[in-house]
Amino acid sequence: MSSTYKILIVDDKKQVLERIKREIRPRVTVGDQEWRIDIVTIHVQVVEDGSDRYKIARTTLDAFASAAQTAFDLLLIDFGYVKEGSETVIQETIKNYANEFDFEKLDGILLTPKDIIAAIYEEKPKGIRSVINNFINHKDRILVYTYIPPDIRKYVPSSLVRENITLKLFPKAKSIEVFDAAFKLFNDAEFADVYRTDYYSYLVSRFLENEIRKYIAEDTIKRSSRIRITNTTKAIATIVWVSGSIAAISAYVGSLIVDLIVRTQYIPALTLLVAVSFGVIFLGKYLVAFLEKRFGQLID
Repeated sequence: MSSTYKILIVDDKKQVLERIKREIRPRVTVGDQEWRIDIVTIHVQVVEDGSDRYKIARTTLDAFASAAQTAFDLLLIDFGYVKEGSETVIQETIKNYANEFDFEKLDGILLTPKDIIAAIYEEKPKGIRSVINNFINHKDRILVYTYIPPDIRKYVPSSLVRENITLKLFPKAKSIEVFDAAFKLFNDAEFADVYRTDYYSYLVSRFLENEIRKYIAEDTIKRSSRIRITNTTKAIATIVWVSGSIAAISAYVGSLIVDLIVRTQYIPALTLLVAVSFGVIFLGKYLVAFLEKRFGQLID
């Protein structure tokens, strides 16, 4: 069983990723087991595509190819990516369309994981097969998180829609959960006025660390349950073997003693009985210790 959990965190805010790397402790203990947490971060860079739209930078795709050489245990993915300094473009686009606005009007402006996966297939970075196997075809849990300002919330897909979008992008994922940072960390609009990138970075890093530790704890319990079932079978098999061996030896020695008595060879019979008695006492002293050690190895 691996002693390391490999966690991938994808975000377009470098400050968030740096804070996460600093804040998340590299080890977690569950019961008497200690696990190492290998945090892999990918900074999603958004660049102009030659028009008034944007695309995922090639350097980001190369980062995915490098990170996805081995499988991940957990994916933590920010849902929205914008080019630094272009936030006002989103608000202006919404304002220009007024009541006729829909989320598709932000295609190429507000990028999502859909754009990352489309770029991977289009650009075909070196190592694309590993990216497909270990990222797109990730088979465990995915947590999608994002901060959506209250003033544009009604123009952005709901949590359920974002979950369905993500499910289509990662069809083999065991489970997908959507976390709305504005609701959970800022109580929607109530504390929106205290939003700052550094404060948000701290809050989201604390949240993600809790999610990582919860995931490891739940997974450890599941693994331990499967291990104990397997090792209990081995332990029972050992007990049956030892018990059967003792029964066979006892039956054989007993028949010898009876045979000696029938032939009136009382001294040899008594000697064999005493020898067997001391042998049982001697073996019993060490057999318990042996079994404890043996079963202890089976349970670990």
